[in-house]
Amino acid sequence: MPSIEQSPAAKEADNALLISAIDLALENGTVSTALLQRRLTIGYGRAAGLIDKMEKLQVITPCNGQSARTVLLTEKEWKTLRKHLEKTTADIPRRFPIKNKCKMQEERTMICLFLANGFEETEAICPLDLMKRGGIDVKTVAVGTQDAVVTSTRGVRVIADMTLEQLDPALIEGMVLPGGLPGADNLNIPEIHQLLKRCNEQGGLIAAICAAPYVLGQQGILENKNAVCYPGFEEKLLGAKISKEPVVRDGNVITAVGMGASVAFGLALVEYLKGKEVAAQIARAIFA
Repeated sequence: MPSIEQSPAAKEADNALLISAIDLALENGTVSTALLQRRLTIGYGRAAGLIDKMEKLQVITPCNGQSARTVLLTEKEWKTLRKHLEKTTADIPRRFPIKNKCKMQEERTMICLFLANGFEETEAICPLDLMKRGGIDVKTVAVGTQDAVVTSTRGVRVIADMTLEQLDPALIEGMVLPGGLPGADNLNIPEIHQLLKRCNEQGGLIAAICAAPYVLGQQGILENKNAVCYPGFEEKLLGAKISKEPVVRDGNVITAVGMGASVAFGLALVEYLKGKEVAAQIARAIFA
């Protein structure tokens, strides 16, 4: 069977997509097929192909059984490689020899917003609404209940999409913890700690607002990161550099000060997951 050779125009288009993928990986610090699918609006096949190319170029770590790959490329190295990608359609030489290679089958992942009795209503529903407006697959997960019904601080009853026991940890791409008391305390349990550790190790989104960032702090997730919380909980953000901003993103971690920052918090989640343009479109729509 004869081989099919790409035209120069097709190779240039592929290089342009690869450049966008590497830019995204450098911005995020880690990269996965799910992230590329969502942010570049491409299918799984193309996203997996880009992951393979980045691995061959040694831009990212080899497959190690986790969905997210860590970026190996420095900004200086990327400037050199980018110039080469922009000027040629030829195959790009590897940075150094491949030591390992494997492919992963990734199931459809989702963002999980965890709800426990005593959660703050606006801190949960507002970010949930904004993420759904952004086309993000987000599911609510009831913690500490048997029937998925969770009651907020002010007595609002919410039916979650699933209970914690029904959740498959392998499908978690990001975790969002609303505040409120005793809601945040009810999320400070070993089961949530394990999920946070797993998600963080895989480079997934970790987000918390109001009192909930203290749950992250006690698990060491905020070590050497800029973060914020509701006033009075700062000492529980172990290792964090406390910010004065209402919403703070540092790498894969986003924290916010409280209910008044719920819209900004939600838009920060959308920006992280879908990009600045989508977040800006939503902001224009809701403030029109």
